[in-house]
Amino acid sequence: MKIININLKSNFTALVLGLHGSEQFCKYVFEEIVKKNNYDNVKVILAHEEALKDNKRYFETDLNRSFPGSEKGGLEERLAHKILQELKGSGVVIDIHTTTSENEKCHFFPIITSLNRKIKKILSIIPPKTPIIYAKSGRNSLIGNVKTGICLEFNESFAFKGGALPVINELILSINNEKRTVPSTREIYFISRSIPKTTLLPENVKNLEFSKELKCYPVLLGEKHYKDIHGFAADKKKFQVF
Repeated sequence: MKIININLKSNFTALVLGLHGSEQFCKYVFEEIVKKNNYDNVKVILAHEEALKDNKRYFETDLNRSFPGSEKGGLEERLAHKILQELKGSGVVIDIHTTTSENEKCHFFPIITSLNRKIKKILSIIPPKTPIIYAKSGRNSLIGNVKTGICLEFNESFAFKGGALPVINELILSINNEKRTVPSTREIYFISRSIPKTTLLPENVKNLEFSKELKCYPVLLGEKHYKDIHGFAADKKKFQVF
């Protein structure tokens, strides 16, 4: 684990990168931040450094399913415990991921496990047409173990073509500057379950478009690192103003 502390004060913003070692873009973001160092009151964590070196998603257990972790647990459990220790005193935690899943509706989307006032304020900074994924069952994820956490899931190709870093920069700077936003209507998809690999996918099924055959809105279909599932199922969506 590598850590950069940039002018830390109370209630700092934390940027967590590389929970999955197969998501090499996270290492690039960390290196760019080291070069430019243009943040204030921000802690940047490159989480699973060894897995990133080997380009492996994880070694023993999925790190982003290992929280809150344990000092006496396996490799990823111990690392999860250390990460949470580093996040004490943070005001907002931003967890960055990339996916090989394609989505015609957007190049990235935020994932949340709760919708409190502070998270609504952060979401209001993100472009209004960006869909929001609500994964309430993510209690073993990083964002499920912090008070105010948001995951940004970027399409891998979009990220490496230069689209993701400006989004990350703008979000962090806007949070730190307490940017004021105009209320707008947000589209929220509520994940209810996973879609097993044994499920026969209908022809022309698309992410975030309702499938009558699957009776859900598919989410993250086509992620190559999912071994046992096609992706996830959102059983409903709603529109909310904030």
